[in-house]
Amino acid sequence: MNLTRWILAAIMIDLVFLPMFHLAGIPVKISYVLILVMLVTNVRLGYVSLDRVTKNLIIILCGLAIVLALGHLTFLLIFGGDTHANTLRMIVIYVMSSLALITGNSVAPGKHNYLIFLVLIYATATLTISIFHENLGFITRFYGLEYQSYFEFRKPGLFFNPNVSALSMTLLYLSIVVGEKYGYIKISAAVKFLLLLVSLATIVVLLSRNQIINMF
Repeated sequence: MNLTRWILAAIMIDLVFLPMFHLAGIPVKISYVLILVMLVTNVRLGYVSLDRVTKNLIIILCGLAIVLALGHLTFLLIFGGDTHANTLRMIVIYVMSSLALITGNSVAPGKHNYLIFLVLIYATATLTISIFHENLGFITRFYGLEYQSYFEFRKPGLFFNPNVSALSMTLLYLSIVVGEKYGYIKISAAVKFLLLLVSLATIVVLLSRNQIINMF
């Protein structure tokens, strides 16, 4: 389904290319709304079918959200707490993770080759910001990458934490590997190897040891 494919592409772009915005201390991403749109669309068309593993993961995530909510209620009523931001943030993460699992499980194989271009674009953007950080004032302000002393020794990439930037690179390459295995994309061995080299180069520039290990 073309609509589902393009919504999924927009979700991927939002997650790896756009910074996290906050509303009253709660993390907000455009992809949250898109996941809901995609979920509603798939439910209406009857595309949602969950396997046992997905159902168990959803139960665990929802259970964590409920326990967290009960714990926070106890904190408010018994111990006189008055802060909500961190608890609401975690509840949103657990709930959205559950919805994302349902949505992702309904994605049909095939016609997702745009992932190849996302890997190349992300690597190019990350390397560009890492090399020309001081000359890209508007972009660095948009991503909240105001100069820090450690930038002299380690570049941040698109996110303030270089490990998060490297993780996004790893996940994009992982989407290529998994997508090829299960028929979501078609890619030649040469292109796949090229993407591996590009991903590794990006992670090395970010000096992320844990993600270098993950790539192997």
